[in-house]
Amino acid sequence: MKDKLLKGLKKYRVYLYSALAVIMAVVVISISLAASGKNGDVIDVVNPDTIKFSMPIANATIAKGYNAEELQYDASLNCWKIHKGLDLVASVGDDVLAVYDGKVTNITSNYLDGTTIEITHENGLVSLYRGLSSETSVKVGDSVTQNQNIGKVGSNAESETGTHVHFELIKDGENVDPLSYIQINGKD
Repeated sequence: MKDKLLKGLKKYRVYLYSALAVIMAVVVISISLAASGKNGDVIDVVNPDTIKFSMPIANATIAKGYNAEELQYDASLNCWKIHKGLDLVASVGDDVLAVYDGKVTNITSNYLDGTTIEITHENGLVSLYRGLSSETSVKVGDSVTQNQNIGKVGSNAESETGTHVHFELIKDGENVDPLSYIQINGKD
C-alpha cells in the first residue's frame, strides 16, 4: 500500500506542485487585495469604520496601554486584573477632550475612579473618561463635538496611581483597543 502511494505521488508530483503553487498564489493575492485599495492605499483592516478619534488629552503620553489578555498588577488595589483602556499621563487641571462627536450618556463619581464621563458615538461606539475632577463642562444629554472640552483632569481617582486619565473605548458592548481608532499626532 505504501509503495503504491509513493509511486502515485512520484508519478503525479508535477500536478501536485502546480496545484500547491496555484493555491499559494491565490492566498497571497487575496491577502494583498484585502490590505490595499485600488491605488495601493493601505486600508485599516483592524478598524474598518471610517471614524478616527482624536486624543482625549492634547500631547498626552501613554503610561499604560490596553491589554485584555494578560493580567496586570494594580498596586493601588493590590490585585491582578486586565487593563481595559489607556492611561494617559496628565497634570491636574489639564483639559479632557471629546474624542469624537457624540452625546453624553452618563456621568458618575466615586472614590476609586473620580468622575467618569460616558459619551455615546455612532457605529456602536462608546468612550469612557475616568479620573476627571468633579466639575465637568458637560451634563448628561449634551451633544458634543470632536475636541470639545468636557472636563478637567482631577486628583481624586484612587483606583490607579499617578495623575492620569483612564480612557476606554467600547464597541458593541465590548472593550476594544482605543489605539485602533485614535489618531496620534495627526497620523492614523
